[in-house]
Amino acid sequence: VLEWLESGEQDEVEDALERHEPPAEAARALSQIRSVWGTEERTRSSIVSTIAAGLEPYQDPEVLANELTQPITPEWLLSGKNTVYVIAPAHEQERLRGVLVAMLTDLIDGAYVHAARQTNNRLPSTLLLALDEVANIASLPDLDGIASSGAGAGIKLVSGVQNVAQLQERWGKDKAE
Repeated sequence: VLEWLESGEQDEVEDALERHEPPAEAARALSQIRSVWGTEERTRSSIVSTIAAGLEPYQDPEVLANELTQPITPEWLLSGKNTVYVIAPAHEQERLRGVLVAMLTDLIDGAYVHAARQTNNRLPSTLLLALDEVANIASLPDLDGIASSGAGAGIKLVSGVQNVAQLQERWGKDKAE
């Protein structure tokens, strides 16, 4: 993605996205990247820099190595008695937050989809999300939604924080309560 943004090789990107399935997602991506290409050079450079900073953790050798050896997918997680441990040292939590939130969001969304396919709209086995330091490392945007509706789908949430102020700072007072 970064190479496409930096190079501006529109033909290669358009060809790749036109072959992508599902077409609706590809069309949205193509529209978004065209809007980046259509901006003035200084603005485009700023956008590319912002995207590069967001994608930087995905280029981390350890992140890449783990993804290549054992892809962590909702299908894998829900296929048996599988466990995912997500651990990051305190000094790396902010840098890796985007990767971890993306992975957790993918797993949780996949669990909701799997639950919806069941006759009772619940997972066959409970999915336990034990998220310590949730405000620092696993700051899921929809944490309040998971807390309120996850149990009905068989998703049990246990979250750990130092104090309520952390929740209020990350999600706002209304969602923290």
